[in-house]
Formats: sequence, C-alpha cells, structure tokens
Amino acid sequence: MKETTFTMQPSPLQNGRNEKAQVISTEFILASGIFLMILTSIFVLWNTTTSKMRESEILYEMDEVSTNAIEKLVRTVGYPKDWEDIEVDNVSALGLITESRVLDEEKVLRFLKIMGDYTSPTSFDNPCNLTSSETITNYNCNRHFLGMGKYDFYFDITYPNGTTVRIQGQNCTSGVMPGDAKKLTKKRNALLDKDIVKIKLTVWYD
Repeated sequence: MKETTFTMQPSPLQNGRNEKAQVISTEFILASGIFLMILTSIFVLWNTTTSKMRESEILYEMDEVSTNAIEKLVRTVGYPKDWEDIEVDNVSALGLITESRVLDEEKVLRFLKIMGDYTSPTSFDNPCNLTSSETITNYNCNRHFLGMGKYDFYFDITYPNGTTVRIQGQNCTSGVMPGDAKKLTKKRNALLDKDIVKIKLTVWYD
C-alpha cells in the first residue's frame, strides 16, 4: 500500500511572525552596538576630561608652590635673620638676601649646603639622620623649608649670558634636575656683589 506524505506548509501568519522576529533581532543587535559605542565614547571622554582637570590642578598647585618659594628666597632674609650661622634645626625660614633682591653670599652658600648640591647629592649632614633608621639626603630632609610638599625642585643662579654663578669655587646649583617630568619654572633678577644675576627655581612632579 502506497504511503502518502503530507508536508505542512507554514501559514502566512507564521511567516509573518518569523520575519518580524528576525527584524527585531537585527534591530536589537544594531541598537546594542550603537549603545555600546556611545557608552565607550562617554567613558573615554570622562577619563580624558578627568585627566586634564587633574593635570590643571597640579599645574596650578606647582605655580603657587614655585611662586611662594622663590619670593621667599629673593624678598626675605629668613628667620632668624642670621640663620646661615646657626644649626639648621634652629632655622624656621630661609631667605637669601640682605635687602630686597640683593643676595648675601653666605646665605646662598649655606642654602646650597642645606639643600645639597645636585652634583654631590650624597650629602647627609642633616638632623633627619639623627632620628631616622634610613639615610636621608640633605635635599630630602630640608626641602620642606621651601614648602615643596610632594614636589621636587631644581635651583640655580646664572649671569645674564647663561653662565652658572660660582661663589668661592662652588656652582650655585641645588636640588634635583627634572628631566622629562612635568615642570614649571619661575625666574627672578637680583644683585650679587653688584652684578645682575638670574635666579631660577624649577618645580617638578614625576
């Protein structure tokens, strides 16, 4: 006896539902992709904006720190006024002048010793080493006098032609050079032994 095979043809209603489901699925995938792109863009924009705001805050703070520090050096005598002749742990503030913008050689030399010459950063003659189990350089022990906080600095005095000033055979440079770090430099003119000199203080952050 011959079998009869019946093939069920999808109804027009079923075809319509399948096509609709396919359209909805495609639209969902497309919408999801667009949403993820927008979300990613927002995330990148937020990170970029936050990073720029943070960088601006750092530059603003560096500007304030460097301005305060160099103004104290070129406009005050320090405290006590004869701080260059006493032990550093009895010093409250540093200043390099005898009168406004007229540098005192002895104060400058004492400043260089307290902060450490960049070419000889292994100077450890400071009160921090009396209480610390670690060896601390003069620079790290005493840079708080300039209100540096988390920042580092490099200090130098030059003649207008760019030549480094030397006092009693010592280069007038101190601190740590910044390299490629974020940095901000303040400059002031002053007199040293009747010669015009340029004082430069670079504050930097790595």
